[in-house]
Amino acid sequence: DPKTADKVLHLTEEIVARDHLTTLMVTHNMRNAIQYGNRLIMMDAGRIVVDVRGEEKKNLSVRDLLEKFNVGKRPDVALRIRVATGTPQRILRRAVFLL
Repeated sequence: DPKTADKVLHLTEEIVARDHLTTLMVTHNMRNAIQYGNRLIMMDAGRIVVDVRGEEKKNLSVRDLLEKFNVGKRPDVALRIRVATGTPQRILRRAVFLL
């Protein structure tokens, strides 16, 4: 349920900021990966393929993030992107970690 998920994310963000906590969030939601946390790490097959933070992370779009991920990837592993929204249609065993 997206509404409840948003509530949980906002509440978690408030608690983390208030109590100065270190957290790790694992998600396949690219928008949330960009929005939350101060560092974003994407992994594929157990290897870090993207690691961004600071201004670079703040200025990322979903399309930018997916392009970074696909740089140097095998040509047979393609990610289709809906042009209108920039959201992925399928993710292909990828994980995003926010630190």
